[in-house]
Amino acid sequence: MRQGQRGFSLFGLMSTLLVLGVSGMLVARAGPGVLEYWAIKKAVVAAAAVSDTPAQLRERFDQMASVGFSDTLRGKDLQISGRGDTMRVRFTYEKRIPLFGPTSLLIEYRGSNVDDGQDEAAN
Repeated sequence: MRQGQRGFSLFGLMSTLLVLGVSGMLVARAGPGVLEYWAIKKAVVAAAAVSDTPAQLRERFDQMASVGFSDTLRGKDLQISGRGDTMRVRFTYEKRIPLFGPTSLLIEYRGSNVDDGQDEAAN
């Protein structure tokens, strides 16, 4: 009985390494932006929980933003509807991540203090 050879060919190995390298570079470059998004979302939820008016919410969000994360988003950028317990806060922003040369990655972030399944980070 003859058995076929097993394992990677040189071309298969190089292709796999290329895919893993590009994927790793994207994760390394986009990772801090995703962490920043999570911090913004937590700050929006926390500010909405302790605020009764839109002006108060914007002020509290700015206070949290000044100590917690970068200045990507400010209270004036939040889209607020309702008052008190029914207040809904939405935010959207874009982050452009330079990769190499003229190539960059654009990520659109969207979020809300209400979890309705439609507000997620989208690529």
